[in-house]
Formats: sequence, structure tokens, C-alpha cells
Amino acid sequence: MIFPKSSRVEDILCEIHAHTNQNVFVTAAVGYFLYKFIDIARSLHRKINDPEFFQQIVYPFQINEIFLLYTMSNDNLEDFMYRHCRIVVSKRNLLVSLFQNGAGCGRIQNQKEGRPMEEKKLPHDHGQSMERELEQLRTYYDISVKDVICLDSSNIRPEEWQLIARHVFEDRAGYDGIVVSHGTDTMAYTASAVTFMLPNIDIPVVFTGSQLPLTDMLSDGPDNLRTAFAMAASGAPGVFLAFDRKVMLGCRAVKVRASGFSAFESVNARYAALVSNRGLVVDTDVLPRRTGESKLLSDISKEVFLLKLTPGLNPAIFDMLAAMGYKGIVIEAFGLGGVNVLHRGLRGIHRCVEDGVSVVVTTQCLYDSADLQVYQVGSKLLELGVIQGRDMTSEAAMTKLMWAIGQGMNPAQVSELFGQNLAGEVTI
Repeated sequence: MIFPKSSRVEDILCEIHAHTNQNVFVTAAVGYFLYKFIDIARSLHRKINDPEFFQQIVYPFQINEIFLLYTMSNDNLEDFMYRHCRIVVSKRNLLVSLFQNGAGCGRIQNQKEGRPMEEKKLPHDHGQSMERELEQLRTYYDISVKDVICLDSSNIRPEEWQLIARHVFEDRAGYDGIVVSHGTDTMAYTASAVTFMLPNIDIPVVFTGSQLPLTDMLSDGPDNLRTAFAMAASGAPGVFLAFDRKVMLGCRAVKVRASGFSAFESVNARYAALVSNRGLVVDTDVLPRRTGESKLLSDISKEVFLLKLTPGLNPAIFDMLAAMGYKGIVIEAFGLGGVNVLHRGLRGIHRCVEDGVSVVVTTQCLYDSADLQVYQVGSKLLELGVIQGRDMTSEAAMTKLMWAIGQGMNPAQVSELFGQNLAGEVTI
């Protein structure tokens, strides 16, 4: 649509509405955009065809693509705005994958790859509630729905992580983004694991869920879905978790509240995007950097143990874990990395390392970083070959170690890998 200088705004709005399936709200938003664009562009002295500028201006109105094609002239901004303005409104093609239930935004599905699943039934109107929310979102997006599994998130295993990663990788072709519905209890683990299984993913993959089921009138699910879909339509590739109008890297997300709506936080990293009066504002500095082609590397080891140190812990536990065949141990130490097991514990850790067990030390503190070089005991741990977890979350340290061992890496290679930032999971 090209509008001459003499066009009235009312005529422009009617023309836009006639050529799109947008509702009155979106049409009015386009009109508001036309009015406000002149003031914004003049005040910021930005080029009209700056795509990053458009992303910030457009998304508050749920319009996915607006292109303004123009030729510079000596005319004032108002003149060439209307004389050379071409507006194209289009919808993003998105896939929502329903993997979970519980209180999350899932749907009843009693088959897993053709095999019956023994799971509790959800209320009949739960699926209808999801359909109702998706129907509203279809005003702004072209949505396809795929049911995969129905499983309480507390029962999620590495096998389900692999299933999710495989479906996302295989289904990503032809879609601008994927939204994954998931129960909240283990969603941070799943998002982190899938991050490592899908290196250099080329589209946004956004996990979300809810603290209250969609069948509840006051559910937080609809709002979380809208945030997730906005991020999935943003064009920013990576694995994310969207909750309570905040979007964070999947490998930085931690569930910090059992029932509150602000259930997830981005630990030791800024949010990837926030919803404000400007719409969805993406922090491009936080987004993971792609270094190659998208791959599916879903092999993972279950022989990794997460150990939280407590005062008086029996150091014999390290010998026991090695005897049980564990190939990796993540130790949540005190503060900056303090270990309370004295010489006996150090001997146990040393034997684990000598037996080929990769030992990663992180901190029990939610924020800040473990630094084994501060105290003498930490320095001794480094001398023994222990790996620093730095400021990684326990979920990220755990899943990264599981993934590294599953990829066939030896302890030396694992140690080298933990010195690298793969997807924003650690500050190096």
C-alpha cells in the first residue's frame, strides 16, 4: 500500500484494515503509530528504515513487520512520510508445542510415541481453556499446535529433555518461533538442558507455563503465553523462558517461588527482554551469539549427582558416589566455594578426580560467583583438578555437565568446556 501526500489518515486506516485481517485495535494502533512516528523519528534522529528502531516501536502494537520505504529529499519529514510510505502488515508463523501439564499450560495427551501413558486426567475444560487463549492469539500470529506428551513436570527425566529437543529441532523449519508449554517445577532444568542440546538454534524457542491452571479465572497463564509469543515472534534466536512479563535465557532461569506469580528470575544475568509500556523490549546484548549452524546434540548422561554441602557432612559420600558409578558431581559449596570436609573430604574428592569423575564446584548462594582462588581450601581443590562453576546456576552447571559427559568428553575436555561460555550460561 502506497499513500500519496494528500491521503487522509482516516483513508489510510481504512485501506490498511481492508488489506489485513487485523482487528480494530490493531488498526487503531497503526494510526497511532503513524501519528507518533514523526515525533519519535525527529527526536531520536534515527533513520526510518532502522530495523532495531522498528522492533521497539512496532511490537507494543502486536504488528510483526512494518517496513517504511523512502527516498531522502529536502522535503520535511511529514511530506516524505506520506509521499513515500509503504506499509506491510504480516503475521509471524509460530508453533506451540504442548509438552506438559500440572498447573502449566498443557493439554491432555495420553500417548507418548504411540505408547499409553499412565498419567492423571485433567479437567475436560483445561484443553478448552488453552484453545480459547490460542484463538485470541491467532489474531496476531499464525499458530500451529502440536501435542507431544502429557507428564507432570516433577516426573521429567533426561529422556523427555531429549524428546523435546528433537521435536523442536525437527519442527523448526517453516516457523518463525516455537513456544513450549511446560510445568513450572522443573522448567528451569528443561530449558537449560535444551539450550545445550540445541547449539546455535536459529529461531526463538520460548518455554512458559503458569502457577495457576488456565481453568482458573485469575490464572497467570494467559499473560505468560502472550509474553512467550511476543518473544517467539521477535526473531531473536536462542532458548528462553518467559514468565511474569519477563524473558530470560533458558540457562539462567531459576524458579525462586513455589506459588508466587514472579516465580522465575534470571540469575547473574540481565533479562533478555521485558514487557513495558513500549511493548516487548529485547536486550540484544544478552542474546546468545551464534557461532555456526544449528545442530541437534541430544546425547546426555544421567550419571551426574548434585550435592549440597551441609555442616557435618560425612566425607565418605564422595567414595560412595564414585563406587555407584557416577561420572560427574556438582558440589554446591558455601559462599565463594568453601568446603567443610577438611583433609578427609579433600582425599575423597581427590580419589573421585583420579577415578575420572568430573567434579564441578559452584555456590549455594543464588547470586554472585564461586571463586575457589579466594580461600586456601579452594586453592587446594583447584590443585586437585576440581572445575570452577563460577556464576552458573545449579541447573545450568548440572545440565551442562550431563551434556558434556553425554557427548563423550573426558575430564580434561569437560574442564576445558566449563571454561567456555556456550550460550550465556556463565560469565568468563
